[in-house]
Amino acid sequence: AGSVFSLENLATGTGITDENFSQIVPVSMEYAIADLALGKNDGVVKAFYRVPNTNNLYSVTSKTKIYLTNFETREVLGNWPLTPWANAVRMKGEGTNWKARHIISAALAGNVPKVDNPNVMVLNEPAYELPSFKKFIGCLANTPLRYGDIDTNESNELVLILDQDLVVFSPEQQKIIFSTTFSISDELRPEQVESWFDGKESDVTTQYVAESGVGNRLNAAFAATRSFAKIFIDDFNNDGKKDIIVWRKLYESRLKTDPVLGFTLEAELFVHYQLENGEYQLQTSAPAENSEFAWDDAQQTEIKGWLDSKNLTWQKGFPSKSECARQEGQLIPEMHDPLLNDPDVLK
Repeated sequence: AGSVFSLENLATGTGITDENFSQIVPVSMEYAIADLALGKNDGVVKAFYRVPNTNNLYSVTSKTKIYLTNFETREVLGNWPLTPWANAVRMKGEGTNWKARHIISAALAGNVPKVDNPNVMVLNEPAYELPSFKKFIGCLANTPLRYGDIDTNESNELVLILDQDLVVFSPEQQKIIFSTTFSISDELRPEQVESWFDGKESDVTTQYVAESGVGNRLNAAFAATRSFAKIFIDDFNNDGKKDIIVWRKLYESRLKTDPVLGFTLEAELFVHYQLENGEYQLQTSAPAENSEFAWDDAQQTEIKGWLDSKNLTWQKGFPSKSECARQEGQLIPEMHDPLLNDPDVLK
């Protein structure tokens, strides 16, 4: 049992950003050694962390590869490419890529081959190169390498925040033991709409428009979507091991004719992962019949009950606190936005 584990308490490595590059790179011996370890096609060092009181120096590269180097001897002790990690469970309707839109549309209409769980869409995309860091949600990606024992088995894990994905890698097992997508936004700002659609704003029926519809051959004004996930770690099912619950919410833009501004909650999903053989395995029963989004109602009620019993609200999940300059410790605006019109996000 014990108290809820907070991912915000992990040790944080040093991230290399456009802003701090010139200050860190010339003076950091850790960076120099991590850089020397790189292979020819590994990109550049994006973050590093030296474990206190040891010579273990971890680094992550722009080609999403992890290195473990001996700080004293410069010897490379291990390197592991994060070859396409299986994208985490998403509700139907989530997705940012235009190439996925037809899949989503077909799925919503039911015109796709039967799959084991029709309420889950998994896009196995190739591993990508980490972009130059930008002000992403809460600026979490500015420090993509974190370190700690999330499953409390006395062996530390690397927690990587790679754009909108959270990936947990076990150096001991040399593999990914958990991953999830915690933020997907597919929208244009209202002031962008007219310029994108050649002034044909009358063709746009929603308050916010999906960016994935712009520039494709249809140039269609889809309704914008936002989806977020909060992560909770505790022994929820009382088996003596830490579980992970992911609470997901999916929002869609309201129509222009709607007097209420912003978005509406389309669906939510509670997902339980259990530690089995060193990995976090998805625990789910069959989805409810004829249900667009929900899984088995009884299971959903049970998982939500676990959170309620520990008074775990949306704002207590990870991520919640911004790491942006001059916003440190404040709630991440996007995930707690009154325009979502969802009382849950405000408590």
